[in-house]
Amino acid sequence: MSIRTGNLINFNATTTLNLAVQRMAIQISHTSSMFNSATEVSMKLSIFILTLCVGSALLYTSAIIAQDPSSSMAADKNFVMLADEGNSAEIAASQMALKKSKNPEVKTYAQQMIDDHTKLRSDMAPFASKMNVTTPQPVNETHRAEAKRLAALSGKQFDMEYIKAMDQDHHKTLGLFQNEESTTSNQDLKAAVQQGEQVVKQHTDMADQMAQKMSIPVTTMPGQ
Repeated sequence: MSIRTGNLINFNATTTLNLAVQRMAIQISHTSSMFNSATEVSMKLSIFILTLCVGSALLYTSAIIAQDPSSSMAADKNFVMLADEGNSAEIAASQMALKKSKNPEVKTYAQQMIDDHTKLRSDMAPFASKMNVTTPQPVNETHRAEAKRLAALSGKQFDMEYIKAMDQDHHKTLGLFQNEESTTSNQDLKAAVQQGEQVVKQHTDMADQMAQKMSIPVTTMPGQ
């Protein structure tokens, strides 16, 4: 997060805190005139002091977070690594589909996955280079197990397992892109993520449609 953004957060927090203090002061004044009990006035004064202390603590915390971009940079790097690992898995599984499947629709989908995920990797390459992320990333344990299952199948069973895997993986990848778009403070990366998200959304919709044709339960994720 930039210092400029941090200053804006500090300004907003300060404004909110000032308004809270003014309102509480007015409330205390009204309370003093309405109640004769010193205990009730004292209680209102205690709440006022507590509000001031909590507000000051929140303001200080916001300032620290706003001026420390390291957590955001680490999250961006983690996204680039996960996105590239996803590219590796999608490309490898789709290359297998081209060799094993006899279904023209499956083969067409697989070829598009190879082409599009290769381009996604290329589009993210400048960010991977800046963040010292090695590409291509090796597939993780989950995707290795997935590849092993696919390698043992053939015919219609292979097609169904491949499309099921593509549907599940793309819903997860779509969520990954959506989260990065909403959280990153790197505007250049955000623009690339938005473009990539459109491609992943297209892949996800295609996988959903093919899964429905094959009577495979469609993956659902919150917010999609």
